[in-house]
Amino acid sequence: VDALDDLVSYLDHDERSVRRTAANILRKMGPAAQEATLDIVDLITNDDKNTRMLAVEVLSGLGANAKAGSEALAEIIADNTNEADIRVKAAQVLAVIGPDARAALETLKKQQAEAEDQNVKQALGEAIGKIQGK
Repeated sequence: VDALDDLVSYLDHDERSVRRTAANILRKMGPAAQEATLDIVDLITNDDKNTRMLAVEVLSGLGANAKAGSEALAEIIADNTNEADIRVKAAQVLAVIGPDARAALETLKKQQAEAEDQNVKQALGEAIGKIQGK
């Protein structure tokens, strides 16, 4: 677990190459990195856009095992100050999580109705469908 904690901490490292390497390793670990889900979710609120994006990418690599982060991902989507690409990626992770992300459904529906960015709107529609089992 110590190595896992170190990898998560490297997602917020000053050097871009260190962040990218840590993200790639965590993604490749897949379900083995599940214990770090909430720590990775915490990085989604980081001030640095690249760190936020890496955190969402790692969660996407965890797939359905990232379900502990469902509510935080919904909050990312609901925060309109986040860039569209991060909101789309968060929606894609929720789509992969599927029915286990049901707690996020109402937030996603509301955001889809209000979204101005077409990519965000489309990603939300796909996530809603996957969560509803369609």
